[in-house]
Amino acid sequence: MSRLAQWYYIIHNAVFERLKYLDGLAPLAFRLYLAAVFWEAGKQKIAGMKYTIEWFGNPEMGLGLPFPACSRTWPPTLRRSARCCYYWAWPLAGSRYP
Repeated sequence: MSRLAQWYYIIHNAVFERLKYLDGLAPLAFRLYLAAVFWEAGKQKIAGMKYTIEWFGNPEMGLGLPFPACSRTWPPTLRRSARCCYYWAWPLAGSRYP
């Protein structure tokens, strides 16, 4: 039985040692597949900006939020400012940030 296990491990190590370089192909293929989907979704959102803002403010069929234009523009603005603060603070902080 130990001889069978020994042969199994020899074959296993020989095969999977060569296949370890292909580990990232499945996630890469999935990301490439989804890139087109997210690209189209983003284009549609930007193209229909007027309707996106109306959806934020519509109390019947949308969210019904006050100041719908601000609700549409604030999240990207805050995200950009946080990203800028992160990148400006990174060189100053030393090794605390990756």
